[in-house]
Amino acid sequence: MEQIKENWYYCPHGHKTGQRVEVNSNIENTPIWCKHCKKAYYPVIKDGKINEKK
Repeated sequence: MEQIKENWYYCPHGHKTGQRVEVNSNIENTPIWCKHCKKAYYPVIKDGKINEKK
């Protein structure tokens, strides 16, 4: 499950990525690379929280 802990984005498998997410961050259609999974994820983040894709 994707989540944000202590302002860091964690991939769906629970690995910490190199992407820091601030309180007012808005990210959409931007790949976030997980070096552990060797895969890019495209989360939708609004105001520092992960939104479900519609």
